[in-house]
Amino acid sequence: MGVGCDIQCVAIRTLRFRITKQIVVGMPQFGVTIRVVPLQASRVLQVLERTAGPLEKSMLLKALGRLGAPGAVRPLSALLADRSEKNVHLKRSCMAALAAIGEARGVRAITAALSSDDVYLRQGAAAVLEELAGTSFDYDPLKSPEENRAALDKVEAWGASKFGKSWQE
Repeated sequence: MGVGCDIQCVAIRTLRFRITKQIVVGMPQFGVTIRVVPLQASRVLQVLERTAGPLEKSMLLKALGRLGAPGAVRPLSALLADRSEKNVHLKRSCMAALAAIGEARGVRAITAALSSDDVYLRQGAAAVLEELAGTSFDYDPLKSPEENRAALDKVEAWGASKFGKSWQE
């Protein structure tokens, strides 16, 4: 039945899902659906560490975001900051998960990605932050951090007003 079914079967067998309070996530365009329960965030993180394929990792990152698991913020932030990880799509999925979780530390990690050397990562970070804020910061991913100083100041001001003291920690 194709790659989608194989990924679905592997994910479901690996995570050993429970039936109560399930959240359904997946990639319907590939016919892939996985079911996750809130108590399984630690298991999803364990599987993420052992999973090699970018498609599977992206699905697991999406699941973590949908779970809203605060315990996932630290490893997701580390993955986003990892210079040895070159897969920008994976990092963009990581930013989406951090945004969905909505904790200050995670949004801080997305903000740090605005200073990345990779223009596509900066573009993704700006898009995620603007979606979270519901406004444009006038950030241009093609410009340097110095040229984007006004936009970065707007992001900082927004973060401080949204998260208060936890934004500075």
